[in-house]
Amino acid sequence: MGECQRNQFFWLQYAIARLSLHEYDAARNYLDTAYSLARKIPGFNTRQIDNQYARYLLENATYSNDRARSFSVWLDANKLLLMQMRKEKDNHYPYRVASAYKDYIEHFGESWDRRQIAAFRSACNTVIGNIGTLERHLAAHPHVQQCKAALQTVAWPNVGVAASYVSGSVENLIQLRGPTGRNNRTRIIARL
Repeated sequence: MGECQRNQFFWLQYAIARLSLHEYDAARNYLDTAYSLARKIPGFNTRQIDNQYARYLLENATYSNDRARSFSVWLDANKLLLMQMRKEKDNHYPYRVASAYKDYIEHFGESWDRRQIAAFRSACNTVIGNIGTLERHLAAHPHVQQCKAALQTVAWPNVGVAASYVSGSVENLIQLRGPTGRNNRTRIIARL
């Protein structure tokens, strides 16, 4: 096992196994080890680790019901996933993790304010927009299609939204076009 202990993918796979068992402290430790080993390799692309770290962030917050940090945790996960989506146009994995956004907002949305929900919905629209730029074979991938279907239920319907994140805060949030009436897709959206 000596050589495996110096391989970032060994620790990544170990972290994935722990995530599946809801052993989040162990998963975090193994992800940290994977990052540490990856940093020692010049030019190493950490996309696989980043993807599972985003998954860890979302699942751990949900499992521990961490409402106080739920929005900042989502911002961190979203930043990792959007970075992958923009840089890795041939990768379906960030969309698989982003599919969890629907469950995440349904779990935590009641504790978020209007600006936080607006930022969340704007990010969902960004992901959906990214899907529209993918090559046909990737856009048709089941994980990408699952993500699109999930996010369409929580994104802004027929609305343009501008959001910018500065030091974890949300500025210049809502610029509405189109219908602004009630939406019954989820109880969270109806609150707006």
